[in-house]
Amino acid sequence: MSIGSRLKDERGRLGMSQEAFARAAGVSKRTLIEWEKGATFPSAAALQSLGEVGADVLFVVTGSRQGASTGIAESEALAAVVTAEAELEASRELVPELAATIVSVSRDDNIDDKLRARADLVIRFAFRGTEAAKEAEARQRERNQRHQGELAWANMIVSNACEAIQWAPPQQVLSHLVNLVRIYKIDPEYIAVLLADLASTSKMPDRD
Repeated sequence: MSIGSRLKDERGRLGMSQEAFARAAGVSKRTLIEWEKGATFPSAAALQSLGEVGADVLFVVTGSRQGASTGIAESEALAAVVTAEAELEASRELVPELAATIVSVSRDDNIDDKLRARADLVIRFAFRGTEAAKEAEARQRERNQRHQGELAWANMIVSNACEAIQWAPPQQVLSHLVNLVRIYKIDPEYIAVLLADLASTSKMPDRD
């Protein structure tokens, strides 16, 4: 089944006329007819507009319904994001298939969050002003809040450990320890042991 056929199926599923569906996509009825025939293809922006009225854009582009496992490998996700970033820089627009992949990457909890953040950034630029862009912005705000919370927690853990052994490590060491705790969720007890070891080493007298 082609993109045009799936687009027609979605229009039928939503019970929309060609006029209404075309209006939702922001195009003429003639353009929609060309899409459904497979003569031309809808733009990413048009697909996003159709998604806002209930069309399953992922199904239209890939044949897979939303909610189904896409099974995108990390390497494939990275390649898609890199390609999308390059296309945006060159033309400010993504082909529909790539746009759908980027949206899938951004929503896949099994993909590295840093890569998902890059996908969200692509969405925010490619679909500016749309619901997809708003969702991407919301996810980024959540990331920022989570990062700040993790940073505050890590600072507290390291600060408490320093107070316990009454030692103020150099700022560079302190920053590294905070990042270790934040990223790897290192056990606070181990941090205390590590700090004590560092403190004893730093206090050793220099040998002549």
